[in-house]
Amino acid sequence: KGMLAVNDNCGTNLPNVFAGGDAATMDRYVSVAVGQGKKAAWAIAEHLGYPDVDPLPIETLEDAVQRNEINPFYFAIAAREERGKKPVAERLAGQEDVKVGFSEEQALREAARCMSCGTCIECDNCFIFCSDMAVEKAPDMAEHYRILEQFCKGCGLCAAECPRGCIVMKQESK
Repeated sequence: KGMLAVNDNCGTNLPNVFAGGDAATMDRYVSVAVGQGKKAAWAIAEHLGYPDVDPLPIETLEDAVQRNEINPFYFAIAAREERGKKPVAERLAGQEDVKVGFSEEQALREAARCMSCGTCIECDNCFIFCSDMAVEKAPDMAEHYRILEQFCKGCGLCAAECPRGCIVMKQESK
């Protein structure tokens, strides 16, 4: 009854039992379930003694990107795809799901609506819009962009023009 309690590696209080997704969280997002699945897979491999498994670090923002942090100007308006329902007679005749899944075309349209919130896709807006040339772009860096503090005056234009909310302005401690 309810959800399973898991630790940071998706392990439960039961030996050799790992859990994630809908069994462990109320988030109900595929991306959360996939991320937990990866964490659990690395933990299971380590638990089984596979020394060659070197998990890639999962980088996350401190907080999820909120809707007001997204710049909607850069995204086309697209209606949400609605899942269909089976006719009443079919629903009453069996125990199968009432709602039907998307067709391939619907799934592709719905996936195209994803704004990749909080994920830099190297659109160059921060680099292009910074009038102080405080954004350095270099493909050999892991982040591909770096804020040069000696030139940045903190105007926030880079953050405002970032379509996906990847740049976060913070109060500097003095």
